[in-house]
Amino acid sequence: MSIDSGSVSAAAASRPARVGRARRLRSALLALALLPLAAAAAAPDLVVTGAGAVDAPVAGAPVRLRATLLNRGDAATPAGVTHGVLFLVDGHDEYTTYSGDDAAALAPGASRVYRASGGVAASADGRWVPAAPGRYRIAAIADDVDRIGESDEGNNVYRFDLDVAAADGRPRIAGGTLRNAAGQALRGGDYWLQKNTQQFEWAQVESNLDWFVRYELNALRLSVMDDFRRPQDYAIEERIAQMDRFVAWTRARGLTLMIDYHNVEAGRYDRTKALAFWQRVAPRYKDEAHVVYELMNEPGNGGESGSAAAEFEPKTWSDYDLESQKRLYDVVRAAAPATPIVMFSFALIRNFDDSTQRDGVAVVDAFTRRYGFDWSRANAVVSAHSYFSSTTRDFERMRALAPVIAGEGIASPICYYDGCHEPIDGYVWMQQAFERKQLSWFDWQLTSDRGTGTNLEALKRDAQAYSYWWGHGR
Repeated sequence: MSIDSGSVSAAAASRPARVGRARRLRSALLALALLPLAAAAAAPDLVVTGAGAVDAPVAGAPVRLRATLLNRGDAATPAGVTHGVLFLVDGHDEYTTYSGDDAAALAPGASRVYRASGGVAASADGRWVPAAPGRYRIAAIADDVDRIGESDEGNNVYRFDLDVAAADGRPRIAGGTLRNAAGQALRGGDYWLQKNTQQFEWAQVESNLDWFVRYELNALRLSVMDDFRRPQDYAIEERIAQMDRFVAWTRARGLTLMIDYHNVEAGRYDRTKALAFWQRVAPRYKDEAHVVYELMNEPGNGGESGSAAAEFEPKTWSDYDLESQKRLYDVVRAAAPATPIVMFSFALIRNFDDSTQRDGVAVVDAFTRRYGFDWSRANAVVSAHSYFSSTTRDFERMRALAPVIAGEGIASPICYYDGCHEPIDGYVWMQQAFERKQLSWFDWQLTSDRGTGTNLEALKRDAQAYSYWWGHGR
């Protein structure tokens, strides 16, 4: 095979040129790799930092949703481009509202409140109409249709819960506890209607209820005792006139009133007398939207007096006690179909000495099974008291079965005749434990006498210091 010497010579001559070009390209690429990276372009970053309703939401009435939009990026949003926020209710596209009226630039670090102004299944001006009371899960979504380029497109969704009150203004059950008509957890003190006591004299002065308003408590538990517990005490007809005053006084102040039949001593009670009390009282206040009925305080032991060791323990509950709860519930419900009912009112959920015996959760479970009791339809709630080393774990176990409130307790700094009480979950004030869990609570001693102002101020200072204060002036 012959080779053209001219072709060989041409290829040989071009090799140095190709090698030179390759070397120059490699050098250029290396130089480019060594150059510092260019800084990323500045961009806005929109996030929702808070959301809720403009006004207290009520079932069947239009509600305008709002959200606070923050630009946490390092560049302003573009002027002239709509800054949209979408509100998605319970994950359903058919229940959406949006804010789309603002197109002003939002500077880095600046925030602005946006209110819904239009939407699907909303009124013409963008308000959403909740069909029923209860708790709704809502998502507020910044830059809803990606009009604005952001440095982070994955942080636009903010989720929050919104409690919608019943249209009749009654307290209701939501989030596993009893709440007032505005959807707030109940935060209350106790008044004792017990003759010839300092606490009774304090309770007779209407203006003392103004302490509740001043410190943003929203509920009063009225513990009514008659001549069963103390023969020298008032009879039921005399108590009626006193209860009438408290119904009016609490209504005028926007307080929920829980009327508690407190005629139980160490578990001992007279069921016939309790039934007679509720047959008289339940129909009397059935149309008072702010009133709640508590069937009986700390019963047990089959209606008999318990021993010193066992008088408050759930393991003492008998079939007779379960039957008493059902009979009382039926009487009250027939007389007051719409009034929330508080049941059981255990002194504690756990037993003192033996966790293997039936505790409060097991008692409620036995009641539920025996009577086919449907807590979702009963408009009723379990009460348990936060004494004797209770923890919120006990309340959470109960809440998994039935709605629950902390119906009585004493904060550690407030000592009572039997001494100072132990903290709950390690918190000095029991209120901190229940606020963390969003459970309604009542304090037995907080507002019961002339120490009310001192007690409430001390509680407020602690709540503000440890970020569980529920009121204004945070």
